[in-house]
Amino acid sequence: MKIHFVPATVRNIEASRAFIVLGDAARDAVPDLMKIYNERNSIESQSAIEDALSWIGPAAKPALPLLLRAATNANNGARANALWALGEIHAEPQLCVPELIRALRDSDGWARTSAAHALGMFGIDAQSAVPALMELTNFDKVFKAFPMMGDQVLLEAHNALRKINSRADSPSGERSSEFEIPTADPLLPPR
Repeated sequence: MKIHFVPATVRNIEASRAFIVLGDAARDAVPDLMKIYNERNSIESQSAIEDALSWIGPAAKPALPLLLRAATNANNGARANALWALGEIHAEPQLCVPELIRALRDSDGWARTSAAHALGMFGIDAQSAVPALMELTNFDKVFKAFPMMGDQVLLEAHNALRKINSRADSPSGERSSEFEIPTADPLLPPR
């Protein structure tokens, strides 16, 4: 007799992916997801719940305190997922943006990438993050710190800066001169 064993980690990921389809229609699941998260069954379970909250989006706003605590988790993956989720929910910028700015200096590349992505999701509400994001556009510095994923860090930092300083935010359609966003693609050789 053969038994096909499916590890809990796989089941966690499969369950969290269902929320991709459900999106904000799953808002009623947020309290139960928070309860399960706080049971601390496993780091994989918590990471899957962070993903689910991301896919629920702004309707998962009640989970912000949980995610803000998770943004300091000792596990790199759980920390990065929590930071990403804060951006997908993009609520309460006065609480989230300072934590995301702090995370731009995280020792883990995925956490920095997630923080930069999240700040971009806050748009103009993340204006205070511009100096820290500009530091992440230094090609040599980023690739020295994260040789395997420096391109991801750079890409998310550039995307965040574009979203924060979007022309759509200016009634005249012109960019603010408060800071300058590099326009060349840092991943391509100069022309």
